Amino acid sequence: MQIIVRNVNAQIRLVDDLLDMSKVVSGRMRLAVQPVDLGELIADGLESVRHAAEAKRIRLQSVLEAPGLLVSGDPGRLQQVVWNLLENAVKFTPKDGRVQIQLQRVRSHVEIVVSDTGQGIGSDVLPFVFDRLRQADGGSAARSGGLGIGLALVRHFVELHGGSVYAESPGEGQGATFVVKLPLMVAEMREQPIAHHDSPRLDSAVLAGARIIVVDDDPTAVELITEVLVQAGGAR
Repeated sequence: MQIIVRNVNAQIRLVDDLLDMSKVVSGRMRLAVQPVDLGELIADGLESVRHAAEAKRIRLQSVLEAPGLLVSGDPGRLQQVVWNLLENAVKFTPKDGRVQIQLQRVRSHVEIVVSDTGQGIGSDVLPFVFDRLRQADGGSAARSGGLGIGLALVRHFVELHGGSVYAESPGEGQGATFVVKLPLMVAEMREQPIAHHDSPRLDSAVLAGARIIVVDDDPTAVELITEVLVQAGGAR
């Protein structure tokens, strides 16, 4: 059952990545912005890769030089950034290796640094590691599975948060390091997330007295939407 659950979750992640990339390419990606504790995201990310790391006897290390740091962002998207970087590090690190994630403050921004003792990245590939579908050239990444869009999503999500990401590697067989830079929160934010741009809050004053037609092939959907509109001031 555990094997089935892990594989189903892996398939869900692949489909989610494809859907997210579609939103990024079409410009429909929206962020639900709120204060985010990066230390908590890192702890969750380490837990998500712990089983895979234990299977390969890989040591996971966490160095939080500045715990409690808050950034302004979408916790779900930032969690994907941490997950993708940790999963890549574990995937490309051989048995008995080491993967480390570090959180540190550097002046007005915060850095998340993920390093490993894995197969490294060749100098000819390094400039293109964040390109979509880069692994389709049949290289080592393609042989390790995946769709080749995980790092592309990392770059897009980080840039949507006003940050940047880059990769370093001494060469093949010498490990790799990924550094994410995000701006720190400069002012207190509301505890509640900002609503998605495509989900505006209904204003009863605007709908008062309006007559609205609801069309849907699902009767229960019609009933639900009708009730919402009526409560917002529309006429049945």
